[in-house]
Amino acid sequence: MNAPARILAASSVLSIGTARTGDDPAATLEALAVAGVLARAGVDSLAPGEVPSVAPADPRPSCSPTAAGLLRRAARCTSTALAAEILERIRRRGERVPIAVAILLQDRTLDTEHERLLLATADRGLASALESLGIASAPSEDTTELTARWKASERFDAAMRRAAMADLIRRDRGLARSLIDSSWDEEAAKMRADLVTLLLVGAERDDEPLLERALDDRAASVRSAAASVLATIEESAFAARAWERASPLIQVERVRSGLLRQEKTTMHVELPAAWDPAWARDGMIEKPPPDLATGIGPRSWWLTQLVRNASLRRWEAHLAMTPAEMLAAIAENDHAPQVESAWIQAAVSTADPRWAETVVTRELAQAHPSAALVKRFVEASAGAARDALVLRALEATSLDWNERLPLIPFLAAPWTAPISARVLASIERGAMGSVYAQLACTFALVDRCAAALHRTHRAAFEELLEPRVVSRSRPDVRELFSVREAIDQELPA
Repeated sequence: MNAPARILAASSVLSIGTARTGDDPAATLEALAVAGVLARAGVDSLAPGEVPSVAPADPRPSCSPTAAGLLRRAARCTSTALAAEILERIRRRGERVPIAVAILLQDRTLDTEHERLLLATADRGLASALESLGIASAPSEDTTELTARWKASERFDAAMRRAAMADLIRRDRGLARSLIDSSWDEEAAKMRADLVTLLLVGAERDDEPLLERALDDRAASVRSAAASVLATIEESAFAARAWERASPLIQVERVRSGLLRQEKTTMHVELPAAWDPAWARDGMIEKPPPDLATGIGPRSWWLTQLVRNASLRRWEAHLAMTPAEMLAAIAENDHAPQVESAWIQAAVSTADPRWAETVVTRELAQAHPSAALVKRFVEASAGAARDALVLRALEATSLDWNERLPLIPFLAAPWTAPISARVLASIERGAMGSVYAQLACTFALVDRCAAALHRTHRAAFEELLEPRVVSRSRPDVRELFSVREAIDQELPA
């Protein structure tokens, strides 16, 4: 169902309220109206009694006409980033967005990423109707409301159920674990794996009993998900088991060679001798997947999994090396691809900033770096560490501009003046070499730059685009910056 249809479905049902019953012709017309809107929205017909009643009046004051006007201007410019920032400032002020403006935004501007922000600021009658239909839900801090939403989500699609549990984990992790545990036997295997994966962010020792239960699951996907989370909890029994199995397989060797007898550090890697059935419980898979089966033997496949499950911190202490030294020492070993892959997978799962910096720096120094690997680390990182990775990638000449372009939205907005200067320099060097690159730059970046650029660099960005072909493709550049200025003046952060 597309975004406008979602809002239309809810607003139409909201305006009708509880349908009348009996043979009243008006009741028939109302029922047909609801059925038509729901069909357009892709929602199954509602059973009797499921049409939501009109919600209580929203006690929050409506946002100012100025704020509503800014939202309309952002919609006319199809600026998702600016609209999202206005909504966030309205939310912080404890105000709401009128239904008419919300529908306009949903129709012209917002994507799925910002939909819940809109619902948090929209009139509560609209948000209530959306939730009653199982179409979308606004974030909440009320654990009672979140629990009710989780229980009600059984009637709706998997995305709604995951979103309800993600909110619960963020608000009350202990309650979330209890609810997952109580519904475990009724969940499908895919949902069990998804719920376990939600525990990865902020994984803690108290998650261990539930995750150990998941290791006993009959579905390999659930066991694998639980193992990935447990591997990030260094004090867990799983981590101890993983280290006991993996640590004997890699040892440091220091040899002297050459006329000067210089010492060189290498690593000795021992392949596992045989498959241990006990490994299956900890999420390991005996046979390599089809896409790897022709390029890796079973013992090398077991090695990758055993090394990946062991703690990176323990590897560093065991080998007495930094991440960079570990990668350099393993490079000449015959099993380097398997060991490197295992360490990198573990680094992405744990979002270790030292490993992220080391791996990304090394990758960007290659003649043909993996843009996908760089993006994986950017997505797994957060805060200043993420910004540093993005800026490093933007300034790397080894990546094609079209590979760097998707990383810019990961920079936290608003940008400081130094970050703005580095982004503009990168755009000027990388994106203005061809008409194709110019068009890609304009349509992908103007919106983001308007929302994030420091005010001291907006004129420079406009000048950068003005002489180009692209300035004619995006005539609303000045309007975007005008809205940006108005946001700062009318809705100060």
